[in-house]
Amino acid sequence: MTATAGLGEALIAVIPSWRADLEIESDVAEEVARVLGYQKIPPILPHTAMPPYLDSPLGVRDLVRQTLAGAGLTEVVTAALIAPRQVEAFRSATPAGPALPGDDPAEGRTIRAVNALSSEHAVLRQQLLAGLLQVVALNLHQGREDVAIFEIGKGYGYDEASGLIREWWRLGFALTGASQPQKCKQRHQANADRQRRGAPDIGNLQRRRRNKTFFVGVFAGRPGDQQQERQRG
Repeated sequence: MTATAGLGEALIAVIPSWRADLEIESDVAEEVARVLGYQKIPPILPHTAMPPYLDSPLGVRDLVRQTLAGAGLTEVVTAALIAPRQVEAFRSATPAGPALPGDDPAEGRTIRAVNALSSEHAVLRQQLLAGLLQVVALNLHQGREDVAIFEIGKGYGYDEASGLIREWWRLGFALTGASQPQKCKQRHQANADRQRRGAPDIGNLQRRRRNKTFFVGVFAGRPGDQQQERQRG
């Protein structure tokens, strides 16, 4: 690259044909600084006014995560792509309430993947319940009866009127099992009973559910807008 002095303080730079990455004036200035050495350029403060302090947009979500984790829940991250039947099964019949600041309203039709890997991952979720229940079912199948999980994730919808994709945040949680942790002696006795019966560790689902409580909740919009379902076996 060659540079010649122009009129006044102007500088005329000739860009070589093989330097296709140099397109605008800022690219030329960066190239000069690189060749000269960044350490030789004296630092100065910008002349423009600095913007005022802004709270972190992740502050509220981080606080919710810390609070739930401190209460003994485990955060999970489930897939945003789910099966179409799960969308219909957990579609809310009540309004979601006003959107949070910066969020889109929770509305719009389901968004379908163009080249879905399988029918189980074909549409974008609008609620978190489907993924949370899959995590609970997997834990129960592995013999873990006491499950306390939560997830903070997005729901998605396509607004046909505006042609835009809507996104909104949700908090969901699932609790199942004993309300209090078993004592060490009780766990040893339960293991001994299983060995005497010759039953697998996961036991009998019907027997386990008789004295268990299963609780699933979803917080949508404001903290007061929530849907919850309680089922006793």
